[in-house]
Amino acid sequence: MIATLCSRLAVMSRHDWLYFADGTLTLQAADGTLFNVYRHHLIAKSGFFSGMLTLPSPNQPTPTLKASNGTSDSIAVPLPPNFTTVEYEKFLNFIFNIASPDVPLVADLCAILKTSHFFAVESGVEYAVHFLEAHANFPAPLQFRMGCDYSLVDWVTAAFDDLMAIPVNDMTLEDEQLIGDKAFRALALTQAEVTDHRMSLAVCPPVPTHATWCRNQEYCQTQWDSAWTSMAGPLGWLIKEELSGAEVYKKLDLWVPAAVTGECRLLTCTRLELDLTKEEAIIDRAVAALIKLVVV
Repeated sequence: MIATLCSRLAVMSRHDWLYFADGTLTLQAADGTLFNVYRHHLIAKSGFFSGMLTLPSPNQPTPTLKASNGTSDSIAVPLPPNFTTVEYEKFLNFIFNIASPDVPLVADLCAILKTSHFFAVESGVEYAVHFLEAHANFPAPLQFRMGCDYSLVDWVTAAFDDLMAIPVNDMTLEDEQLIGDKAFRALALTQAEVTDHRMSLAVCPPVPTHATWCRNQEYCQTQWDSAWTSMAGPLGWLIKEELSGAEVYKKLDLWVPAAVTGECRLLTCTRLELDLTKEEAIIDRAVAALIKLVVV
């Protein structure tokens, strides 16, 4: 009621290009901007508008509906105040196929996703998701926020993986606010757990598995430990290069520590897969718990 009254009191002005001369439905944004569009096309595209414009509300008397039936500027249908006029502009541009850049801006795509989700325009959601996923300038914090708000679990997972590469101390206040307190705390704890795991792997060489014919197991192990804790070995990969355990495991295929029996190296490296890929399980567990907390 209050939002509708405020919309009525706003100074009305017609939108520059979304006020069609032959439009059949006039809509009014909260700031007084008027859009005159094609009723049947909007109804066909949007489940929300289909219900609003074709079914009488049981909570409103018929005279009230007729008073805002959208047939002229003075009785324009008030749009929900959830979105800005610019967001409505981007939404209606999409609905009525008004040309957009070959590579739409992230802000425009986010506006289309937000409004299409609210107004039940499946094609709009699909369009925005498609272009945002391929967009080079779609930052992980924003992807995380949008994934939470619009139940896009794959986005939450992908964004969290990307955020794991950004130390929480290097995140901006804006990014912290965007992902929210719960996600920031989960990210900080997960980064700390992964760091501890990598440090443990780096400085504590795994006990090698010796081949049955390894003649000097003590010497073999000494050489293994020395190679593992060198900056040219796993310690350097984990600490200096900051590779993940999974990346280190792949590099082991080409790693040939001097004076370590080849069969011993192969047996040991094969055994290490579970330990080296453990951080993936740590992240997966954190994401699964976080999704239950933050996804709408």
